Amino acid sequence: MGQILREMNEHERELYEKEEERHPWMKTVTMTDDEFREAFDRDLGLGATFLHTIRLYNDHWSWVWLCYMKHFYE
Repeated sequence: MGQILREMNEHERELYEKEEERHPWMKTVTMTDDEFREAFDRDLGLGATFLHTIRLYNDHWSWVWLCYMKHFYE
């Protein structure tokens, strides 16, 4: 199904990498977007991933949130 969020721009990537330095666990997340979508939709209902991520383009926090959720599922 592909990516949940768009690609980060340079500014967003820089901020995200700073968060990774502060929270090393973020680098250990291996769940793919497809695996996350399957689990999230299973638990919250079909289309839940779309409904919860459609407006998540706020600097790097969208990707931090997604990483946090993937960590939770792993």
